Amino acid sequence: MNYKELIQNLVGKALKMGADSAEIFLETRRNLSVNILNGEIETIEEASSAGIGIRVIVSGAIGFSYSNDLNKKALEDTIASAIRFAKLTTADESNIIPVVSPIVPVDELFDPDIAGVAMDKKIGMALEIERLA
Repeated sequence: MNYKELIQNLVGKALKMGADSAEIFLETRRNLSVNILNGEIETIEEASSAGIGIRVIVSGAIGFSYSNDLNKKALEDTIASAIRFAKLTTADESNIIPVVSPIVPVDELFDPDIAGVAMDKKIGMALEIERLA
């Protein structure tokens, strides 16, 4: 899934549905848990999740809604909820969507190659760590 394109489409959809401005927060997550006891694999769990938060401003009032369902209908409903919530809140001239600023890379914070490591290698690494502990 092209997340950048999805986010851009959601902002456009929110504006068409009545928001004066919109902000999208996207979170995706993958988790691998390998439990080792006495040199033996006890459990292996792998999970992934994703969710989108939508904040809108309508006539100076803020509304927010979140969904962990990324299908088109669920996201449209999430936008509609955020807009409906904004219409129920009090307007404030200080309510603004922050200006987008460039991302500042931080060296060695994240290794994108870890996603390509084979499962058996990851399990082997967990076994080795347990052996050395």
